[in-house]
Amino acid sequence: MSRSVTVRILSGVLLAALLLPVSRSLADDLDDSRRKLQQIERRLRQTSQTLEQKTQAERQLRSDLRSVSAELERMRRRDKDLERELGRIEETIAARQKDAAEARTQVGEMENQVKTRLVALYKAGDAGPLRIVFSSTTPSEMARQFRYLSGVVRHDRQLLDTYRSRLEDL
Repeated sequence: MSRSVTVRILSGVLLAALLLPVSRSLADDLDDSRRKLQQIERRLRQTSQTLEQKTQAERQLRSDLRSVSAELERMRRRDKDLERELGRIEETIAARQKDAAEARTQVGEMENQVKTRLVALYKAGDAGPLRIVFSSTTPSEMARQFRYLSGVVRHDRQLLDTYRSRLEDL
């Protein structure tokens, strides 16, 4: 064989010997790169799923927040309505307390009138009204005295009825 062929064969063998470990190293690097790529893709899918879950949770929380906000606004309106109603009730109570105080004052005044009238009747005695009617000198004066006494008796009855009614109202 010729020297040049031998050199070429030796060069080829040497080149193959040198490239064989490099190609194995490159193949190993390629396998490592593929494994790393698969891990990265797996993590990317997991991260994407986690992101989707969190996005759904965020949407649900936003929906819940809108519901809570609407309920809070409804409760605020109800609170204002109740405060207005409470104000009206307090005004009504104050007016009724004033009316009750006035009624008690009127009842007290009527009670004094009834007492005064009872004292006058007691002092006049049983024959008081009869004495007034029969002390008249003429029949027309007697009729006038009788009308007067009838008016007094009506007034006394009305006074007592009003007094009783006011006492029951209290």
